[in-house]
Amino acid sequence: MGWLVDYWWFILLVLTGILINSIKALYLMDVSNYLKNRLTQSSHWDNNVQWDDEDDWAEKK
Repeated sequence: MGWLVDYWWFILLVLTGILINSIKALYLMDVSNYLKNRLTQSSHWDNNVQWDDEDDWAEKK
């Protein structure tokens, strides 16, 4: 742990660089373009819809 005491400034510099790059990447995202071109999925993604009514474990004794 002695290296952590000696090189704390380097770790802080790396974390600051990661934070700045992530903020820059977020500014490059175009949210309106994503919302305009996103795929429309059905509200129920489960392919086993026909078996959903059979799985009532609370009612079985």
